[in-house]
Amino acid sequence: MATLQNIRDKAGVLVAVVIGLSLLAFILGDFLGKGSNGFMNNEPIVGEVNGNKITYQEYQAVVNDLTDITKRNSKSNDIDQRTLNMIYDQAWDMLVMKYTIEEDFQKLGITVGKDELEDMIKGKNIDPQIKQVPIFQDPQTKQFDKARVVTFIKNLDQDPTGEARASWIAFEDNLVKNKINTKYTTLLQKAYYPNKLEVENQVKGDNDVVDFEYVYKKYSEVGDDQISFTDEDLKKYYEAHKYKFKQEESRNITYVTFDILPSNEDDLETKKVLEKQAEDFASIEDPIQYIMYNSDQDFNDTYYAEGELPANIDTFMFNENIGAVTDIYKDANAYKIAKLINIKELPDSAHARHILLQASEQMPVQEVINLSDSLQELLKNGADFAELALKYSQDKGSAIKGGDLDWFKKGAMVKPFEKACFEGKVGDIQVVESQYGLHIIEVLEQGVKNKKVQVGYLTANITPSEQTIGEVYNKASEFAGKNRTEEQFTKAAEELKMVPRVANNLKKTDRNIAGLESPRELIKWAYNNELGAVSENVFEFGDKYVVAVLTEVKEKGDAPFENVKAEVENSVIKEKKAQVIMEEMKKGGDNLESIAQAVNKQVQTASKIALKSFSIPGAGAEPVVIATALYGTPNKVTAPIEGNTGVFVIKPSEVKTENKATAEGETEKLRSAFSNRLNYQAVKSIKDASDITDNRINFN
Repeated sequence: MATLQNIRDKAGVLVAVVIGLSLLAFILGDFLGKGSNGFMNNEPIVGEVNGNKITYQEYQAVVNDLTDITKRNSKSNDIDQRTLNMIYDQAWDMLVMKYTIEEDFQKLGITVGKDELEDMIKGKNIDPQIKQVPIFQDPQTKQFDKARVVTFIKNLDQDPTGEARASWIAFEDNLVKNKINTKYTTLLQKAYYPNKLEVENQVKGDNDVVDFEYVYKKYSEVGDDQISFTDEDLKKYYEAHKYKFKQEESRNITYVTFDILPSNEDDLETKKVLEKQAEDFASIEDPIQYIMYNSDQDFNDTYYAEGELPANIDTFMFNENIGAVTDIYKDANAYKIAKLINIKELPDSAHARHILLQASEQMPVQEVINLSDSLQELLKNGADFAELALKYSQDKGSAIKGGDLDWFKKGAMVKPFEKACFEGKVGDIQVVESQYGLHIIEVLEQGVKNKKVQVGYLTANITPSEQTIGEVYNKASEFAGKNRTEEQFTKAAEELKMVPRVANNLKKTDRNIAGLESPRELIKWAYNNELGAVSENVFEFGDKYVVAVLTEVKEKGDAPFENVKAEVENSVIKEKKAQVIMEEMKKGGDNLESIAQAVNKQVQTASKIALKSFSIPGAGAEPVVIATALYGTPNKVTAPIEGNTGVFVIKPSEVKTENKATAEGETEKLRSAFSNRLNYQAVKSIKDASDITDNRINFN
């Protein structure tokens, strides 16, 4: 069943490739059929897409499949929270695509027929995914072999369980769905062609430059006492510019942390534990085994040169005999005793060659071991190492040089390999295993040898005791119990000289808050409570207990006036100051020098400004001013222009064409730019046009 597993793993690779790429996520749509039929009336609903309710059962089925594939790919049953979060998001994206983009495929009639599928698998147009499957490649050349595909398919029914054929059918289905996606993307790419106006603007933006004289007065130069406005002015501006004050659903919280740190008593107790072990550690015959069973720090068999150890023990280790131990000393959050385990004369560099053998579908582990044994026997009998390396080594970079790796320093190779080269003897043939496979090594030369020491550490980490943890929790719990309003929360934090932290604009799908470990439960709490609520339960995130207050609730749509009043006020102040400056400038008529005198400024010059310049030297980003200079009437003073940082009056010269951009070249640039952003924009457009409700916050 090795070939079956490989096909399954290949399907898993497809998932790994598309994590985070929503448009491609649907290629594993065969998973999406699970749980999609027959919704239960009272089954929890995770979300809704265009009227299609997504049940927890359907969503969890996709999560489970992706989780299984991830475990298979990583060859581990352990999945960290970050990867799990990615799986949650990908599962959701796959379901969203199922109920949006796949409907487009059906309407457009995009399909893959039986003949086309056969051509993709064993015809003239082999799909790249097929070519990448190891069992369909020649073991020696690694080139795709169509005959291997044909043989594999013919032998599918030799599996009495039927699992091999089922897995192959699922793999074919993935090929079909991926091909449909490619056709859809190609259709979108071919459908786009820049219009004449786009091309003309692009050419003009690349080619045209303009010089202009200008007078410029900053808003900051108008005193606040020169303007006035009322709340009615602010509300009027707000109503007229509501499009500027859209907001997405989010929450703001303020929280305090109670750090779970070791107490002075915990520090002393930790030291006492080490003091009790000190005598045994000093006299024990097998210190390495003692470290393995009693130390909080694993034994490291590395040999160190003088100057490579921590300064407080380096001199000691290079002036003592094997077995010598230091006094107890503190190192960060731990107490330690260091013991000199061994002393050797070792080189700082080595020259070696190797033959790398790796297990694969074509060569199982036992065959690799057998081949290794055979090659060692040949070498003992005088066989040429270089010839064997060229023929058998799977490290192709060194194989062509007879396996020669040249000279390398300590730290350049993986540890088992390095140990063999630096601690072995010149001329020895050794076999070591690393994460890359089996290495048959011959040490050719070694550098100058120097004294190296091996050190073992008996370490006791200083950690909070159960009593300390309980005391910190009680403080946090008392804080949460006594302070049930935002006002009480703030006052208590001040009295206790705590520094509240804020986490603003938290989205439903967020899973991170800076400084907190896996704070998803806190975000879920924020969405399930009312404004001003203080968390009743104390949250535990890593080495912190947390109590929070919900300080702001934002719903999707227009931001309430009071929430954006400060922003509105800034805009109104800017408008009012612009009016003051414009009135001053009008006194100068249509003469630039007179206008400059009216506002007590000098006439300035900007040279070779292009549409893509974005900014004016000394004035900053002023796109409206630049556009006016390029598209306005040459040699004529403009009316005052309200810019980003102040008010301008300009007098542009004739526009010059300095570059050589062509309509053909700019057309191709526009098409290329569209192609590069197609996937993202297609998905965004589909989502924006769809009615999507995401309730995953209630589940994970």
